[in-house]
Amino acid sequence: MGRTICLDLDGVLHQYTSPWTDEETISDPPTPGAQTFCANLIARGFDVVVNSSRCRTPEGTAAVRCWLDRFGFPSEVAVAGRKPSALVYVDDRGLRFEGDFASTLEMIGTPDTAPLPWNKKTPEEPKSRPTFENELSRLINHHSMESGSDTPDFILANYLKGCLDTFNAATREREKWYGRPAQAEERVVLSEPTP
Repeated sequence: MGRTICLDLDGVLHQYTSPWTDEETISDPPTPGAQTFCANLIARGFDVVVNSSRCRTPEGTAAVRCWLDRFGFPSEVAVAGRKPSALVYVDDRGLRFEGDFASTLEMIGTPDTAPLPWNKKTPEEPKSRPTFENELSRLINHHSMESGSDTPDFILANYLKGCLDTFNAATREREKWYGRPAQAEERVVLSEPTP
């Protein structure tokens, strides 16, 4: 497990823009750069394993192996019929679980708002960027800062964002009170104290 990187096929290595037919029909070419990506992982000392829902049948597993060979993937790339133990899983439909079900539920949303794989988004849908609250929530969780109050990280992140918004509003009111021109955009800068 310590050296294994498990890659999904459809939507990761395989562009998967054509509709699904069956386990044995892999219609599209590789995602640009996929072969080099696999070669780079191998060069870094990782074992690369492809696992796919196509591998439910022996015929599907054989079709995946044939597709990899046809498109010149390194021969060291293995194909697994079952999901292997791995250090990292790369999948176009996955979310990283950070130990908090509430924030995971928020990321999933509803059937109408659930995240789409990169290759299924319409051109009008830009790839989502993390919001300040989401990044702050992850940082709070990473450092276990929610432990002292037993308050979920996303609630603390929302509270802290509110504090910053309130501080910025108060600063604008102060400037207005003194008759000074308000800055177009004021930001609180948090920095480490200098020794």
